[in-house]
Amino acid sequence: GERIVWQIEKAIELLKKEPESRRAWISVWDQHTEVDNGYFFDGKDVPCTVGFGIRLIQGKLVMQTVMRSQSVVGVFPYDSFLFLTLQELIANELGVDVGHYIHTCNSAHIYENELEFAQNIVTWYGEHGDGSTPMDKIEYALKEAGQRWWTTQEMLRKGESFPDGFTPDQFEQLLISGAENRAKARAN
Repeated sequence: GERIVWQIEKAIELLKKEPESRRAWISVWDQHTEVDNGYFFDGKDVPCTVGFGIRLIQGKLVMQTVMRSQSVVGVFPYDSFLFLTLQELIANELGVDVGHYIHTCNSAHIYENELEFAQNIVTWYGEHGDGSTPMDKIEYALKEAGQRWWTTQEMLRKGESFPDGFTPDQFEQLLISGAENRAKARAN
């Protein structure tokens, strides 16, 4: 929200002027809001995301997110998609490729009400897995989703028509089914 938009703009401006800079940091956790106003001590919700740093390394945008706390099952998949998408948006604004992503969490946990779901995931991968880890699957799915989104956005930005008269929604569904077919082929 408002807390980070201007910081992202300034970080992009900094990296355009100084591509070697290590000072491009976006802070989500704000001491004056969380501590000075008492939220930290009276049990009010404080952001789980502390912030994230972005750097250009060998011409690619590298991003590291630092989390105060995070549910591995209930929140991590959504947060990782959000931050990877943000990394792609910033890289696009800078005109560079996306580099690696680092996700650091001070307290990664599974809540008691998520335990059965987490156990089901582990069981499923034990029975149906292809030797890859759940994180491999998540990483692949995120890359596929990001590629679909960027392909569609680029076509819209350029004013290109979609193949065979597809509407944007129909084209997106075509891309999704193509990704699903590639995932099935990889699994076999």
